[in-house]
Amino acid sequence: MNRVVRTCIAAALVAVQTVPVVRAAEGGALEIKAEDLAALKKYPKVALVGYGIEQQTFLVKMSSSWGSTSSSTAEVTLNGVSSAAMQAATDRLYADLVRKLVAAGLEVVKLEDLRSDPLYVDLKGDKPLSSPFETSFVFDKSKGFKNSKALVFSPTGLPWHIPSANEEAARFGAGDKMSANLSRAFSGKKPVADVEEELAKSRGITLLKAYYVVGFGKAGGRVSEMTSFNYATNRSEKTISSAANAAAELYLDKTDTRLALRVPGETSMFRLRNNNSPAADGSGFVRLDKKLSAGADFAIDEPKNTNSTETTVGNAVSATLAVVGSLAGIRGVGSASTQEFTVTADEKRYIDTVEAMIQTVQSKFVDRLKAAAN
Repeated sequence: MNRVVRTCIAAALVAVQTVPVVRAAEGGALEIKAEDLAALKKYPKVALVGYGIEQQTFLVKMSSSWGSTSSSTAEVTLNGVSSAAMQAATDRLYADLVRKLVAAGLEVVKLEDLRSDPLYVDLKGDKPLSSPFETSFVFDKSKGFKNSKALVFSPTGLPWHIPSANEEAARFGAGDKMSANLSRAFSGKKPVADVEEELAKSRGITLLKAYYVVGFGKAGGRVSEMTSFNYATNRSEKTISSAANAAAELYLDKTDTRLALRVPGETSMFRLRNNNSPAADGSGFVRLDKKLSAGADFAIDEPKNTNSTETTVGNAVSATLAVVGSLAGIRGVGSASTQEFTVTADEKRYIDTVEAMIQTVQSKFVDRLKAAAN
């Protein structure tokens, strides 16, 4: 781990009175990317209207070889961390960010001053999302139709509101992206982005929304196929081999970990996204430029392989890891294998390390805001 990052996280660990040692940060130094913050000088008064921690709980990674009908899928589940513990951590981390904003000399509008504003009420909706709520996402560009799962926690008293349809994270599942926006459209409500813009303008303030993506592991696999002609049997034979793997790793993902700003009159209509870019739910952003990793010390043991299944795809004669097909049906022969893994966390080490990482990142985010506002 880079010495600067190790020192920052170690200080955060002391602050939350923890004992585990954060072992590694992938990519070296903690790197922050800031975009379009200059407009903050026009509206330096800020209101923290959104705060979310996305805790990934179930990963799916499907792999296949080019042109193959075979696939290998790894499914990884996180165990050992209660929603109550994560909710308490979310409340503490939200309070930590508010303290840091105030300490940096930024004028922070209290939520009590906004709650009765009809625009704020419209922003949160008639039935605000409860904490946590489950969402789906695509992990590491996985192929296939099954999505990974996460729980999104918001602070007590500050429900999370999902960005507008054209501003959501590209990695989220299509159904999750459509549901909230369709419900607003059917009820005659304006898009979230428009309501945020109106609220910021009417109050003459900058809206802030913080979001952190907490990952717990890696998943991967490989598939290879080899076709040969067996002269003894006078037929073509296809041999398929596949493997799946998983590893524990606690980290903050650079994708979507951000502090988004909605400065009145500054949002671009042409902000583009793709599957590698985070949500574009604002006019300015402070983001992680590299993943921040704390290694696998949070896990009680190596990931456990709890179940494996193997099925055939197409016209197969036998259904094992080596699949043999007839000459006529060789193209349609394949194998779909799935291996299920479980990562069991020590809850205290997990929570303490998550808090340490997010506290460190929040400090850097606020430093960038302070520099932009002055």
